Amino acid sequence: MTTTPGKSNAVLDRETDARFWAQTHYRVGKRLNSADPTDRAMMRVWLDIFAKVQREDRAGKLVLTYNHPAVEQHLSDAELAMQTAAAHLDAAVKERDPVRAQQHAEAAAVATTTASSATHAAAALQPATVSPVVVAAAAQEAAHAAAVPPPASVVDQLPAEHPAVSSIAAQPIVPPAFATAPAGSLPSMRQPAQQLAVAQAVSAPGVAVAVHEAAQARADQGVPAPTGTLPAQTIAQLRDIAIAVADEATGDIVGVVATQDPTRFAGVEGAPTGWSWLVFPSLRDAADWYGELTETPETFFYVAYYDKTSHTWPQPVNEVFGTGRAIDITAKPARPSRSHTSGAVVAVVAALAVAGIAAFASSGREPA
Repeated sequence: MTTTPGKSNAVLDRETDARFWAQTHYRVGKRLNSADPTDRAMMRVWLDIFAKVQREDRAGKLVLTYNHPAVEQHLSDAELAMQTAAAHLDAAVKERDPVRAQQHAEAAAVATTTASSATHAAAALQPATVSPVVVAAAAQEAAHAAAVPPPASVVDQLPAEHPAVSSIAAQPIVPPAFATAPAGSLPSMRQPAQQLAVAQAVSAPGVAVAVHEAAQARADQGVPAPTGTLPAQTIAQLRDIAIAVADEATGDIVGVVATQDPTRFAGVEGAPTGWSWLVFPSLRDAADWYGELTETPETFFYVAYYDKTSHTWPQPVNEVFGTGRAIDITAKPARPSRSHTSGAVVAVVAALAVAGIAAFASSGREPA
């Protein structure tokens, strides 16, 4: 699930989540909760990353990493390791035998190190996006809210030429700010998960700095910058094809799916195989279909649904890129009569193919 709801922002939300988790190590796999003071402090970091991902998308340079198999695996490993750390920490607190308590504490430390290694590995496959100065302000706020000692001023002590200070990627879009926690009860620090969250937030500035140091080291070694799972041009063209398909469908609420590799063309007159659509009686039905389908991202390449009566048309109500394997699509809502593919949509698709997707396919590259 994504961290924040938003019309047409599912792709950007998911990409932001992946970069936020990998580049801060904070509560990997968990949604941020505005009622939690530590989460609330870290939301500014998430929003800054989101603004940068959105800027990439608007510039036609979006780098998708959330659906990269290695990124998914690393983040999953990190989430599992942190759950293990929390369990050991809880056991250490409850254990009366000091020797066993120490063993649990050591096991928690090992699990935390495992999680850190996994998130570093995920971050290496992403553009460095996190702004250390924003993270530093968030860490100060989190420490204040939890009534724990503030973190060391890691960012302030860096020289001006350090990549975490000077690189364009490190510059924030959302201004850093330290907001005093509102009056109220402090979060319960008895819960291991909360203790770990505060520790992660306080240590996040060092993580953010390390992300930029590692990115600079890779660049110095001539390692190519992360390109994501699909070229940005292909992302734009897939969206255009989906809009053309939805436009041709008879009905106002339309769901569109690419269930086969849309960079390979085997259809008639240049049309890609594997595209299908459904017309729904309501947005709720479309949302249910979309939600069920997106639970299995390995079964599609792209899915979106549209409301052609909305002022936002042709922007999708929601969209997401999957990891892509061909399947037969079924849906719970009764399938209304499906419109036939007309010459107009074939012409649009064929034109888009000539514009770039077919060239990408002919290069022999496989999507990551």
